[in-house]
Amino acid sequence: MSLMSGVVERSGLTALAAGFAVREGDPELTSVTRAMPSGTLRIDTQTLVGAVGEIRMACIQSPKIDIVTVFFYPQAALALPVYAMEFVLLGTRPIVAVMDLVAPANDPAQSTALQLLTSAHQRSPALINADDAPDWYAGSRSGHDFFIRPTGREQFDELAAVHAGLWEALLAAPQPASRPALAQADFVEFVNHYKHHHKTHSPGLPLMTRSFGEAWTRRYLNECFFA
Repeated sequence: MSLMSGVVERSGLTALAAGFAVREGDPELTSVTRAMPSGTLRIDTQTLVGAVGEIRMACIQSPKIDIVTVFFYPQAALALPVYAMEFVLLGTRPIVAVMDLVAPANDPAQSTALQLLTSAHQRSPALINADDAPDWYAGSRSGHDFFIRPTGREQFDELAAVHAGLWEALLAAPQPASRPALAQADFVEFVNHYKHHHKTHSPGLPLMTRSFGEAWTRRYLNECFFA
């Protein structure tokens, strides 16, 4: 099992243990392959739903690239933050690892996001954020996130452990507080904007378009991963 496949499997098991269930999707979108000059490119996508929200996980794999992306979108009525994670390998070389918890300004979930991220940074002080984040990402990050350029496999393993800790703490936490009714509409608008922003700037967009075509890629992003 590859590092990325292991991350996805463990993330899924944690979600199932927390009461989430797999929601089947269109196989033309959720499990696809293409024969490429360098070997087979595969995209596998999972959606899991639970009482506290919805999870989308995607794994893009080929002999040259390995990407795993995880998003958690909480129910608007619950004071939980959005979680976003992406790990990228080129071959066996780690390129970037991103983990963040976000919520609108002054939202009650801000305190949970800050506490979880601060604790994670304190447990892994050697993971220092890189200073070359792209502008599109800089415009959507919390400021307490992880944006790491890993130095090797050992550090990537540590990052996978950080994700596992954040993921379990977020999904397996006691029943979260309610989000005030007046804040729920703001949160829904925030999530929709966040999805659109990441869909527009997804690092895998050029690869998917080149490999599967513009029409399929647009349908995948709109109907499957960022639906």
